[in-house]
Amino acid sequence: MHQGNTFIDAGANIGYFSVLAGYLVGTSGRVLSYEVNPKVHKLLLDNIPVNNLHTHVKCLNKGVYSSYGEFHFICLNALMVMGL
Repeated sequence: MHQGNTFIDAGANIGYFSVLAGYLVGTSGRVLSYEVNPKVHKLLLDNIPVNNLHTHVKCLNKGVYSSYGEFHFICLNALMVMGL
């Protein structure tokens, strides 16, 4: 991964790889972070500006799947999902 690249993080969780990619692609690049769980997405949204990446990392509260459609998502406790 280089400056100016685009990185897609499908299932971003709290953004570990989104943050790493954000530093690697720099402000000339772009990171798209997808996290379907609304509670975990909130943590992801908090994590990006803390790392000063808000200019080129975009966080979307959406899931990624092989076909287009609407699915029902059941959320467990956010801390359980993250393994804490």
